[in-house]
Amino acid sequence: MVLIVYAIIAIIAIRIIVWLIRLPIRIAEDKGITGSKLATISALSWLGLLTADLTWLVALLLTFAFEPNNLIEEQTPQETIIPIDNLETLEKLSTLRDKGIISDAEFNREKQKIMDNL
Repeated sequence: MVLIVYAIIAIIAIRIIVWLIRLPIRIAEDKGITGSKLATISALSWLGLLTADLTWLVALLLTFAFEPNNLIEEQTPQETIIPIDNLETLEKLSTLRDKGIISDAEFNREKQKIMDNL
């Protein structure tokens, strides 16, 4: 019975230690730190477990010192907004093209002029 209690205590202790080791890594990931900075924090954090020294604390401090990687910012594509008068002109040109009054080349040339002026 005593061995079971010791085993349970050991399992709980190991889970707490692993949670503590992963704490700087989780904080860094939540901040958006990636790449070599995250690898450094991870290595120092696990090294702190193996050597039982201050490297874990250094890893924790680095999570707050490093800035997140913002090399790739998510950008929403901007829609081209065509003014109403240009839109009406394009519709008229399209109608003229559909009726055969102007050719496709003339339509494309006029359309390009309108798009260049946006």
